[in-house]
Amino acid sequence: MDQEDIKNTQSQEITKEFDWAGFEALHTAFFFNKKKYVTIQAGRRVGKTYGAFMWLIQECLENVHSGLWVDTAHNNIILYVDLYLKQGTHDTPPIIGDIWYLFDWDPRQKILKFPNGSFIRFGSAERPQLLEGLAYSRVVLNEAGIILKNPNLWDNVIAPMTKGNETQVRIVGTPKGKNKFHTLTQNEAFHSFHITAYQSPHWDTAELDMIKDNVPVDAWQQEYLGQFLDNAAGVFRNIKDCYLPARLTQPIPGRKYGMSVDLAKHKDYTVIYVADIETRDVLYQLRFNQLSWTVIMDRIEETFDEWGCEWCIVDSQGVGDVVFDNLEDRGMNVIPFRFSNSSKNHIIDNLSVAIDKQDIRFYPFESLIKELEVFEYEISPSGNKKYNAPSGFHDDCVISLALLNEAMRSFVPRRKYRGIVID
Repeated sequence: MDQEDIKNTQSQEITKEFDWAGFEALHTAFFFNKKKYVTIQAGRRVGKTYGAFMWLIQECLENVHSGLWVDTAHNNIILYVDLYLKQGTHDTPPIIGDIWYLFDWDPRQKILKFPNGSFIRFGSAERPQLLEGLAYSRVVLNEAGIILKNPNLWDNVIAPMTKGNETQVRIVGTPKGKNKFHTLTQNEAFHSFHITAYQSPHWDTAELDMIKDNVPVDAWQQEYLGQFLDNAAGVFRNIKDCYLPARLTQPIPGRKYGMSVDLAKHKDYTVIYVADIETRDVLYQLRFNQLSWTVIMDRIEETFDEWGCEWCIVDSQGVGDVVFDNLEDRGMNVIPFRFSNSSKNHIIDNLSVAIDKQDIRFYPFESLIKELEVFEYEISPSGNKKYNAPSGFHDDCVISLALLNEAMRSFVPRRKYRGIVID
């Protein structure tokens, strides 16, 4: 469907009440003087995405607009439309809700057509080239701290599509270091707002104070106070310092190699890494999905034999237990690792320290670097830490690298492993 087809939809005026109670700070930021460019740096769970949707829907209902919403991943877009626009969440009502039947939503092309002729096209920063070609009068960049790690998204794609005095752009997110998002907040042509978690209807002061006592200072400043830090308060820092200068494509006779596998079959990826055990240099990556378990195990065995690996550490939880037994039956020296929240925290913590101290090095495999840069953690009100990838992202490379690092830390030469289990 092209832009002209969208504009030719039947025009129908409707009205809708928008309740900004509890979101007063966001309301001020989104509607302030109808500025063309507005950046909103904010802490976690202040209602950024919900507020951005309310602004964009309200603008497109009150006047006919061509809208663009850019997010981290396509999976997030489908989820957001269902939760924020159609159904609502446990603490926010649906923005469109009972008049949804008047709208035309195409989940394949990701275009929402309004009864009055407005439309919103949804796109992902994963493939920014697909966003090019049209001009838009209302634009939202969601999760700007993440998607603007790639400065070309703004410079080469978004900025050329936002020309014109009538265009308005809202750039919203939690800071993730001083990337392009930070640069735009410092631009005199942009009006910038700063909203902390203390201004959110989703937090209470006592809960935030307890979290403050249980997280590192930089994580508190970035994730909850929404501050830009010189080094992003993510899980992994100084990643570029660990890059290897040249790539080895085949094993060197006499060197000892170890291998890790994070298993997946369909949605996620199986990721294999091979490293030199003595230098702790990660030399090889193999990443694939949508293969049968038989083919997956064949590829694992082929890589193990090709590099002459001493051992292979593999997730033995669930279906991984069957894969582990099969690989052992094939004569491989396999290290089982059983995941729990505490064991996952343990190996991620160790990998974070190893990267920070450059105790492990790797080639800048694109999928690995992307996962390392966005990997994050959450602290529950009770103080428990949980590591994960942001919604819409994968963490298979990070987990496989963490497994490899853990095995190299615990390596005992030429002796069968009894497995690594951390309760």
